[in-house]
Amino acid sequence: MSIYPLIIKRTIKFFSLLLLRRNTASWQDFVTILKTDISRIKMYKSVLHFYPDNSKNHSQYYDELLFLKQHKTFLTFPYEKIRTIIQPTTGIDDCFHLPYVIHKNKKLFFPETWTEKQALDYYIHAVSVENILEIGEGYLTKTPHKYQSPNHKIENGDILIDAGCAEGLFSLNAIDQVSHVTIIECDKQWERPLEETFKPYKNKVEFIFKMLGDKDCDNTISLPTILQNLKNDTTFIKMDIEGAEVNVLKSSIDFFSKCTRTVKVSCCTYHNNDDFDKVHSLLSPLASSIENSDGHMLIFDYKDNRPYFRHGVIRATLPIISL
Repeated sequence: MSIYPLIIKRTIKFFSLLLLRRNTASWQDFVTILKTDISRIKMYKSVLHFYPDNSKNHSQYYDELLFLKQHKTFLTFPYEKIRTIIQPTTGIDDCFHLPYVIHKNKKLFFPETWTEKQALDYYIHAVSVENILEIGEGYLTKTPHKYQSPNHKIENGDILIDAGCAEGLFSLNAIDQVSHVTIIECDKQWERPLEETFKPYKNKVEFIFKMLGDKDCDNTISLPTILQNLKNDTTFIKMDIEGAEVNVLKSSIDFFSKCTRTVKVSCCTYHNNDDFDKVHSLLSPLASSIENSDGHMLIFDYKDNRPYFRHGVIRATLPIISL
Protein backbone atom coordinates (compact mmCIF):
# COMPACT_ATOMS: atom_id res chain seq x y z
CA MET A 1 0.00 0.00 0.00
CA SER A 2 1.42 3.38 -1.04
CA ILE A 3 1.04 6.47 1.13
CA TYR A 4 0.84 8.84 -1.86
CA PRO A 5 -2.86 8.34 -2.68
CA LEU A 6 -3.58 8.99 0.99
CA ILE A 7 -1.61 12.27 0.93
CA ILE A 8 -3.56 13.38 -2.14
CA LYS A 9 -6.87 12.39 -0.57
CA ARG A 10 -6.12 14.22 2.68
CA THR A 11 -4.93 17.33 0.83
CA ILE A 12 -8.11 17.51 -1.25
CA LYS A 13 -10.24 17.10 1.88
CA PHE A 14 -8.27 19.78 3.71
CA PHE A 15 -8.66 22.39 0.99
CA SER A 16 -12.33 21.48 0.64
CA LEU A 17 -12.78 22.33 4.30
CA LEU A 18 -10.97 25.63 3.79
CA LEU A 19 -13.25 26.51 0.89
CA LEU A 20 -16.25 25.75 3.04
CA ARG A 21 -14.73 27.95 5.77
CA ARG A 22 -14.86 25.25 8.38
CA ASN A 23 -13.25 26.37 11.62
CA THR A 24 -11.91 22.85 12.14
CA ALA A 25 -9.57 23.13 9.16
CA SER A 26 -6.01 24.13 10.06
CA TRP A 27 -2.54 23.19 8.89
CA GLN A 28 -1.78 21.75 12.31
CA ASP A 29 -4.84 19.47 12.18
CA PHE A 30 -3.97 18.46 8.62
CA VAL A 31 -0.39 17.51 9.50
CA THR A 32 -1.46 15.66 12.66
CA ILE A 33 -4.10 13.62 10.86
CA LEU A 34 -1.77 12.87 7.96
CA LYS A 35 1.01 11.69 10.31
CA THR A 36 -1.49 9.46 12.09
CA ASP A 37 -2.69 7.96 8.83
CA ILE A 38 0.85 7.28 7.61
CA SER A 39 1.74 5.68 10.95
CA ARG A 40 -1.32 3.43 10.72
CA ILE A 41 -0.36 2.34 7.22
CA LYS A 42 3.15 1.42 8.39
CA MET A 43 1.76 -0.53 11.33
CA TYR A 44 -0.77 -2.23 9.03
CA LYS A 45 2.10 -3.37 6.79
CA SER A 46 3.75 -4.89 9.84
CA VAL A 47 0.55 -6.86 10.53
CA LEU A 48 0.72 -8.34 7.02
CA HIS A 49 4.36 -9.26 7.64
CA PHE A 50 3.94 -10.90 11.05
CA TYR A 51 0.55 -12.54 10.34
CA PRO A 52 0.80 -13.82 6.75
CA ASP A 53 -2.14 -15.46 4.95
CA ASN A 54 -0.53 -18.89 4.77
CA SER A 55 0.27 -19.21 8.48
CA LYS A 56 -1.81 -21.82 10.32
CA ASN A 57 -0.34 -20.57 13.60
CA HIS A 58 -2.51 -17.47 13.43
CA SER A 59 -5.83 -19.08 12.56
CA GLN A 60 -7.34 -17.85 15.86
CA TYR A 61 -7.05 -14.31 14.49
CA TYR A 62 -8.68 -15.09 11.13
CA ASP A 63 -11.68 -12.79 11.60
CA GLU A 64 -9.58 -9.92 12.90
CA LEU A 65 -7.06 -10.20 10.07
CA LEU A 66 -9.83 -10.37 7.49
CA PHE A 67 -11.38 -7.22 8.95
CA LEU A 68 -8.06 -5.37 8.85
CA LYS A 69 -7.41 -6.37 5.24
CA GLN A 70 -10.87 -5.20 4.23
CA HIS A 71 -10.23 -1.79 5.81
CA LYS A 72 -6.52 -1.64 4.87
CA THR A 73 -5.44 0.09 8.06
CA PHE A 74 -4.28 -0.64 11.61
CA LEU A 75 -7.04 -0.67 14.23
CA THR A 76 -6.64 -1.57 17.90
CA PHE A 77 -10.21 -2.90 17.94
CA PRO A 78 -10.59 -4.80 14.65
CA TYR A 79 -14.33 -5.47 14.79
CA GLU A 80 -17.43 -4.34 12.93
CA LYS A 81 -19.68 -1.69 14.43
CA ILE A 82 -23.16 -3.05 15.21
CA ARG A 83 -24.74 0.07 16.69
CA THR A 84 -23.95 3.75 16.96
CA ILE A 85 -23.75 6.13 19.88
CA ILE A 86 -26.13 9.05 20.28
CA GLN A 87 -23.92 12.14 20.32
CA PRO A 88 -23.96 13.72 23.77
CA THR A 89 -24.12 17.39 24.72
CA THR A 90 -20.81 19.17 25.26
CA GLY A 91 -19.76 22.54 26.62
CA ILE A 92 -17.13 24.67 28.35
CA ASP A 93 -17.58 25.43 32.04
CA ASP A 94 -17.96 29.18 32.68
CA CYS A 95 -16.07 29.18 35.99
CA PHE A 96 -13.17 26.84 35.35
CA HIS A 97 -13.01 26.83 31.54
CA LEU A 98 -12.93 23.05 31.48
CA PRO A 99 -14.58 21.27 28.53
CA TYR A 100 -17.18 18.69 29.51
CA VAL A 101 -19.42 16.00 28.07
CA ILE A 102 -22.84 15.24 29.54
CA HIS A 103 -23.09 11.58 30.63
CA LYS A 104 -26.30 10.42 32.31
CA ASN A 105 -27.19 14.07 33.03
CA LYS A 106 -23.82 14.51 34.76
CA LYS A 107 -20.87 16.63 33.65
CA LEU A 108 -17.70 14.70 32.85
CA PHE A 109 -14.86 17.22 32.79
CA PHE A 110 -11.65 17.22 30.75
CA PRO A 111 -8.37 19.19 30.98
CA GLU A 112 -8.47 22.94 30.38
CA THR A 113 -6.05 22.60 27.46
CA TRP A 114 -8.49 20.36 25.57
CA THR A 115 -11.12 21.54 23.11
CA GLU A 116 -14.77 20.46 23.16
CA LYS A 117 -14.09 18.32 20.10
CA GLN A 118 -11.17 16.55 21.78
CA ALA A 119 -13.34 15.81 24.80
CA LEU A 120 -16.19 14.56 22.61
CA ASP A 121 -13.93 12.35 20.47
CA TYR A 122 -12.33 10.87 23.59
CA TYR A 123 -15.74 10.13 25.13
CA ILE A 124 -17.15 8.56 21.98
CA HIS A 125 -14.08 6.35 21.63
CA ALA A 126 -14.27 5.18 25.26
CA VAL A 127 -17.98 4.38 25.03
CA SER A 128 -18.47 3.03 21.51
CA VAL A 129 -15.03 1.69 20.52
CA GLU A 130 -13.49 0.58 23.83
CA ASN A 131 -16.95 -0.27 25.24
CA ILE A 132 -15.70 0.28 28.80
CA LEU A 133 -19.22 0.81 30.19
CA GLU A 134 -21.04 -2.13 28.65
CA ILE A 135 -22.21 -5.20 30.52
CA GLY A 136 -24.02 -7.08 27.77
CA GLU A 137 -23.86 -6.43 24.03
CA GLY A 138 -21.54 -3.61 23.05
CA TYR A 139 -21.16 -1.29 20.07
CA LEU A 140 -18.80 -3.70 18.25
CA THR A 141 -19.18 -7.38 17.41
CA LYS A 142 -16.52 -8.14 20.05
CA THR A 143 -15.49 -6.01 23.03
CA PRO A 144 -12.00 -6.91 24.33
CA HIS A 145 -11.72 -3.87 26.64
CA LYS A 146 -15.01 -4.44 28.47
CA TYR A 147 -14.67 -4.52 32.27
CA GLN A 148 -18.06 -6.03 33.12
CA SER A 149 -20.21 -8.93 31.98
CA PRO A 150 -23.57 -10.39 33.06
CA ASN A 151 -21.65 -12.66 35.48
CA HIS A 152 -19.13 -10.06 36.65
CA LYS A 153 -20.49 -6.60 37.31
CA ILE A 154 -20.93 -3.83 39.86
CA GLU A 155 -23.93 -4.43 42.10
CA ASN A 156 -25.87 -1.94 44.21
CA GLY A 157 -23.93 -1.02 47.34
CA ASP A 158 -20.55 -2.28 46.12
CA ILE A 159 -17.34 -0.39 46.79
CA LEU A 160 -15.48 0.60 43.61
CA ILE A 161 -11.72 1.01 43.32
CA ASP A 162 -10.94 2.66 39.98
CA ALA A 163 -7.19 2.34 39.45
CA GLY A 164 -5.92 4.23 36.44
CA CYS A 165 -9.20 6.06 36.13
CA ALA A 166 -8.02 8.86 33.76
CA GLU A 167 -11.12 11.03 33.15
CA GLY A 168 -13.27 8.97 35.56
CA LEU A 169 -16.02 7.90 33.15
CA PHE A 170 -16.21 4.36 34.54
CA SER A 171 -16.66 5.68 38.09
CA LEU A 172 -19.12 8.39 37.07
CA ASN A 173 -21.24 5.81 35.27
CA ALA A 174 -21.50 3.78 38.50
CA ILE A 175 -21.63 6.63 41.02
CA ASP A 176 -25.34 6.28 41.87
CA GLN A 177 -24.99 2.52 42.27
CA VAL A 178 -21.96 2.18 44.53
CA SER A 179 -21.57 3.05 48.21
CA HIS A 180 -18.03 4.40 47.84
CA VAL A 181 -15.46 5.09 45.11
CA THR A 182 -11.69 5.25 45.52
CA ILE A 183 -10.19 6.97 42.50
CA ILE A 184 -6.49 6.33 41.81
CA GLU A 185 -4.75 8.40 39.15
CA CYS A 186 -1.13 9.59 38.85
CA ASP A 187 -1.42 11.75 35.71
CA LYS A 188 -1.64 15.34 36.96
CA GLN A 189 -3.64 16.56 33.96
CA TRP A 190 -6.67 14.70 35.34
CA GLU A 191 -6.59 16.03 38.90
CA ARG A 192 -8.65 19.22 38.39
CA PRO A 193 -11.17 17.64 35.98
CA LEU A 194 -11.71 14.71 38.36
CA GLU A 195 -12.27 17.02 41.32
CA GLU A 196 -14.88 18.99 39.35
CA THR A 197 -16.59 15.88 37.96
CA PHE A 198 -17.05 14.32 41.38
CA LYS A 199 -17.67 17.49 43.40
CA PRO A 200 -21.42 16.67 43.69
CA TYR A 201 -20.51 13.24 45.13
CA LYS A 202 -17.67 14.15 47.51
CA ASN A 203 -19.40 12.35 50.38
CA LYS A 204 -18.68 9.01 48.68
CA VAL A 205 -15.53 9.67 46.64
CA GLU A 206 -11.89 9.46 47.75
CA PHE A 207 -9.03 10.65 45.53
CA ILE A 208 -5.55 9.12 45.61
CA PHE A 209 -3.32 10.97 43.17
CA LYS A 210 -0.56 8.38 43.16
CA MET A 211 0.41 5.29 41.21
CA LEU A 212 -1.00 1.98 42.32
CA GLY A 213 2.08 -0.10 43.05
CA ASP A 214 3.54 -2.97 45.04
CA LYS A 215 4.56 -0.83 48.03
CA ASP A 216 3.65 2.32 49.92
CA CYS A 217 5.84 5.39 49.45
CA ASP A 218 5.57 9.04 48.39
CA ASN A 219 4.46 8.28 44.84
CA THR A 220 2.79 4.87 45.14
CA ILE A 221 0.19 3.12 47.24
CA SER A 222 -0.46 -0.61 47.50
CA LEU A 223 -3.77 -2.37 47.02
CA PRO A 224 -3.81 -4.02 50.49
CA THR A 225 -3.37 -0.60 52.11
CA ILE A 226 -6.37 0.76 50.20
CA LEU A 227 -8.53 -2.27 51.01
CA GLN A 228 -7.62 -2.22 54.70
CA ASN A 229 -8.89 1.35 54.94
CA LEU A 230 -12.27 0.53 53.39
CA LYS A 231 -15.34 -1.14 54.79
CA ASN A 232 -15.40 -4.92 54.54
CA ASP A 233 -18.00 -4.95 51.77
CA THR A 234 -18.02 -6.44 48.29
CA THR A 235 -15.37 -4.55 46.33
CA PHE A 236 -15.07 -4.14 42.56
CA ILE A 237 -11.53 -3.34 41.40
CA LYS A 238 -11.00 -1.96 37.90
CA MET A 239 -7.29 -1.90 37.08
CA ASP A 240 -5.78 -0.27 33.99
CA ILE A 241 -2.35 0.92 35.14
CA GLU A 242 -0.05 0.88 32.13
CA GLY A 243 1.57 -2.51 32.63
CA ALA A 244 2.00 -2.46 36.42
CA GLU A 245 -0.91 -4.85 36.93
CA VAL A 246 1.18 -8.00 37.44
CA ASN A 247 3.40 -6.46 40.13
CA VAL A 248 0.38 -5.04 41.96
CA LEU A 249 -1.37 -8.42 41.96
CA LYS A 250 1.77 -10.27 43.05
CA SER A 251 2.07 -7.99 46.07
CA SER A 252 -1.64 -8.46 46.88
CA ILE A 253 -2.07 -12.24 46.60
CA ASP A 254 -1.30 -12.93 50.25
CA PHE A 255 -3.85 -10.32 51.29
CA PHE A 256 -6.44 -11.78 48.90
CA SER A 257 -5.85 -15.30 50.22
CA LYS A 258 -6.86 -14.14 53.71
CA CYS A 259 -9.50 -11.66 52.60
CA THR A 260 -12.88 -11.70 54.36
CA ARG A 261 -14.71 -9.85 51.63
CA THR A 262 -15.75 -10.72 48.11
CA VAL A 263 -13.45 -9.00 45.62
CA LYS A 264 -14.24 -8.66 41.93
CA VAL A 265 -11.18 -7.87 39.86
CA SER A 266 -11.26 -6.56 36.29
CA CYS A 267 -7.62 -6.36 35.27
CA CYS A 268 -6.22 -5.19 31.93
CA THR A 269 -3.84 -7.65 30.29
CA TYR A 270 -2.92 -5.95 27.02
CA HIS A 271 0.04 -3.78 28.05
CA ASN A 272 2.67 -6.54 27.91
CA ASN A 273 2.72 -9.65 25.79
CA ASP A 274 2.76 -12.13 28.69
CA ASP A 275 0.43 -10.23 31.05
CA PHE A 276 -2.59 -12.41 30.30
CA ASP A 277 -0.86 -15.65 31.31
CA LYS A 278 0.71 -14.08 34.40
CA VAL A 279 -2.52 -12.47 35.64
CA HIS A 280 -4.50 -15.64 34.98
CA SER A 281 -2.02 -17.79 36.91
CA LEU A 282 -2.07 -15.37 39.86
CA LEU A 283 -5.86 -15.08 40.15
CA SER A 284 -7.19 -18.48 39.05
CA PRO A 285 -6.14 -20.43 42.23
CA LEU A 286 -8.19 -18.02 44.38
CA ALA A 287 -11.10 -17.34 42.06
CA SER A 288 -14.58 -18.80 42.26
CA SER A 289 -15.03 -17.65 38.65
CA ILE A 290 -12.66 -16.29 36.05
CA GLU A 291 -13.19 -15.20 32.47
CA ASN A 292 -11.52 -13.08 29.82
CA SER A 293 -13.14 -10.49 27.63
CA ASP A 294 -14.05 -11.60 24.12
CA GLY A 295 -11.84 -10.99 21.13
CA HIS A 296 -8.39 -9.41 21.05
CA MET A 297 -6.84 -5.97 21.01
CA LEU A 298 -4.21 -5.36 18.36
CA ILE A 299 -1.28 -3.64 20.08
CA PHE A 300 1.81 -2.31 18.34
CA ASP A 301 4.72 -2.87 20.71
CA TYR A 302 7.36 -0.23 19.99
CA LYS A 303 9.94 -2.10 22.08
CA ASP A 304 9.73 -5.10 19.73
CA ASN A 305 8.68 -2.99 16.73
CA ARG A 306 5.89 -5.41 15.90
CA PRO A 307 2.14 -5.92 16.44
CA TYR A 308 0.54 -8.39 18.85
CA PHE A 309 -3.00 -9.65 19.33
CA ARG A 310 -3.66 -9.65 23.08
CA HIS A 311 -6.56 -10.40 25.39
CA GLY A 312 -7.81 -7.12 26.83
CA VAL A 313 -9.21 -7.90 30.29
CA ILE A 314 -9.39 -10.73 32.82
CA ARG A 315 -12.42 -10.70 35.12
CA ALA A 316 -12.14 -12.75 38.33
CA THR A 317 -14.27 -13.05 41.46
CA LEU A 318 -12.42 -13.92 44.65
CA PRO A 319 -14.91 -15.42 47.14
CA ILE A 320 -15.33 -14.37 50.75
CA ILE A 321 -13.53 -16.51 53.34
CA SER A 322 -15.29 -17.29 56.61
CA LEU A 323 -12.89 -17.01 59.54
